[in-house]
Formats: sequence, structure tokens, C-alpha cells
Amino acid sequence: MKVTHLITLLFVICISLNGQESHLIDFYPSTCDKNEDVTRLNKRVSDIFIQNDTLYLTLTTIANCGLNTEQLKADAIYFNDTLYLSFEQPEIIIDTLNTGETEYTYNLSMEDCDCCFQFMYVVKDIPHTSIPIKLNKQNINFSEEKYKTHHIRYQIHNGDTINYIDKYGLHQGKWLFYNQSNQLINNRFYRNDTIVFGTDLRYDDKQKLLSKIEWINNEPCLYSEFDQHEQLIGKCLLQSDPSTITHIDTIDNQKAVLIVELMPEYPGGETALFKYLAENIKQDTKCIEDFQTTVNVSFIIDTLGNVRNTTIVNQHPTFKLTEFEKNVFQVIKSMPKWKPGEHQGKKVPVLFHIPIRIDPQFNL
Repeated sequence: MKVTHLITLLFVICISLNGQESHLIDFYPSTCDKNEDVTRLNKRVSDIFIQNDTLYLTLTTIANCGLNTEQLKADAIYFNDTLYLSFEQPEIIIDTLNTGETEYTYNLSMEDCDCCFQFMYVVKDIPHTSIPIKLNKQNINFSEEKYKTHHIRYQIHNGDTINYIDKYGLHQGKWLFYNQSNQLINNRFYRNDTIVFGTDLRYDDKQKLLSKIEWINNEPCLYSEFDQHEQLIGKCLLQSDPSTITHIDTIDNQKAVLIVELMPEYPGGETALFKYLAENIKQDTKCIEDFQTTVNVSFIIDTLGNVRNTTIVNQHPTFKLTEFEKNVFQVIKSMPKWKPGEHQGKKVPVLFHIPIRIDPQFNL
């Protein structure tokens, strides 16, 4: 008996809702925005306010790219202190002459993609903006967050912040993975889920290094192979021409590449470079307190040997430059001219990545 009453009550509510007068005054749909990452997009009410007893509500949602917004049929019904929103593609009636029956179809050309749409509903007689809202029977809430949010996760390893996932679920900064023998197998640096640079290592069953793959901008670019004594026996580009490796920047209409036949050289060689960095970079105790012991910097040596496009590849959780990072930036930017790099007899701009590590035992 109680079940019967419950079913009857639900049926009455459905009938009452369908019979409610529409409160929709106007409806403004946007066109398809294919530039948005719909897999991360947060379906939400992105704006809502009342003006002169009229509610203005902007809905951000996902639909098929083939949706014809010019022919959308929308509605807004206020019932039991809840606002019910809907939108649908209208039906087109087609008479079938052979059978005399009426057929219905939708004016919708389905595509193999989804994209972001924004719809503004203008609704009358709504008392306040904090009412529950449903879209096609599903709850939808107001949010200022454009993308879905997650719990921030990271680890502290030897004083460095590693394996950092931001509130949007994106990989950021340094990521390290080890095998069961505690050997490093992946060392990558991410920016917004993209591998800026990194290294993959493979070992044999005797824990000897077999091979190494180096990454730049989400692409493997260099493969190295080692013998049983971990001595390099060969290397090859994973792309036929170094100039085709995905580049971070362009200098004087030339792609800055990672690998060339003759790499740029600091005046006096590596020893002189390390001496220059040690004498000019000021270490700061606050970096240690903030768990920052490594700063990754990238720069380009152009065809004249000048230092160009100095960038701090930031891994600090706040993603703001620390005083130490600012100091590193200035020191790298102020380096003297290098001997330019060459490839196939021509001078080319070359991209460098340098990790600069702070010694926690230093004395001021």
C-alpha cells in the first residue's frame, strides 16, 4: 500500500512539473569552443545574479560539436524552490509519402568530438540566487573554477619537492621514480602535464645501466646504449635531424635545438663555467627552509654565442620565483659570450638545461 502511494506521489510530481509555466524570458547560446580541454572542464553555473527581479544565469557545459545552437530549444521552470533548466535540439517533422506515417528526426549532425558551450538563461520570478539548480535532472552548482579540482599531492625527497600534482590534476615540477632496487628509472620535469625535459633509464638483471632515453617537450629525442661496464657504446637521435626536435623557442628565425655536432662551449670550458656559477650565485638559508635545494634553469646560446631566453623552470609549489631563483636568473643571463654551437657546418642556436643545486651544508 505504501509503495503504491509513493509511486502515485512521484507520478503527480512529474505531472505537476511538466505542467508548470515556463519562467524563461530569453536564452543566449554560444558557439562551440573546441579550444577547451573538455576532459578537464568543470560543468557548472559560471555566473549568476538578479537584476530588477530577473535572474541572469550562465551555464558552462559540454555537448557534441555538431550541436546547432541557432535551433536550440531551451526552458527554465521554477518548481518547489528548485530551478529546472533544459536545452535540446528541436525535432523536424518529415512526412513519409510511401507509408503515410509521420517520422521525426533531429537536425543534428553528430561529430566525433565534444566541445564547450556557454548558455545564458534569463529567468523571471526567481526569489534569490542560492536556489538549487538542475540541468536535465542532474544537480549543477555555481563554481568559479573553470576545471575540475583535485587534492594537491606531492612528496619531499632529499629536500626537494617532487611528484607534484596541482589542484587541477596536472603534473608539475620534478618527478622521480625508482625500481625495486632503488635505482632511478625516470627523472622528468613537467609543466602542465608536459615533459619539459627528462631521462628514462633501463637496467639489466645485474643492475647495470643498459640504455637511456632523453626527452624534450614531450618527445624522446636521444637514445644512448651502454655495455656491461656501463660504458657508452653508442647513441642515436630518435629523429633524423636535430633541427626537427620540438623546440622551446625560436631565435632569429632559427629553431633552438637540443643536440648538435659541436655543442656550444663556455670560455675556458666546464671548469670555468662551474667556477663562474659558484662565485656569483648567492645561496640563501630560506631556500633550505622552503625545501628548495635545486633550481632548474634553461637558456639558449645563439649563433653569436650570446645567452638568450633565460628561463627558470619553476618547481616551487607556489610557482613564484624565490629570491634565490631571481639570483640564478640574473647570473645565467649575465654570462659572457660562449663559442656558438655548429651542426652540418652551420652555426645554430642551442638550448641548454642546467640544474643548480644548493649545498645544505654551506656557511654564510
